[in-house]
Amino acid sequence: MTKFVLKKRFSAQQKIETIRLFLEKKYSIAEIGRQLGISRLTFYRWLKKYLNSKPEARILALTDNPVKGENHWKAVKPDLEKEILKIVEDHPDYSSHKIASLLENVGNHGIYNVLKRNNLNTYEQRLAYSQRMGLSKQPEV
Repeated sequence: MTKFVLKKRFSAQQKIETIRLFLEKKYSIAEIGRQLGISRLTFYRWLKKYLNSKPEARILALTDNPVKGENHWKAVKPDLEKEILKIVEDHPDYSSHKIASLLENVGNHGIYNVLKRNNLNTYEQRLAYSQRMGLSKQPEV
């Protein structure tokens, strides 16, 4: 059996090779789990996908398709991003923490990502953005 380096993701080919070794009774699930650093549950998931798919569709069935970008369940939705940018226009002095405290269902890290994506992660950039939008409200010092 090929010993894989411990990592989070395995290719579909590696999964198929591992399943074949189990089905050919060369290794037990426990041995496979120890060698690959995976749980029995993970292996059983692979096996179920393998057995429930047609031979020509097995590679596709075992390919990881992690959700990324705007389809991710934690992604900041476009309407919420507009709301964040509106707050920045009105209050360029607010930090990501302050903005997060004003909004529900989004944390500081999500706010920071929106600000960074829009090149607004520093006070100077937020102030310039606010001035460009014609709504400059300089904070009193």
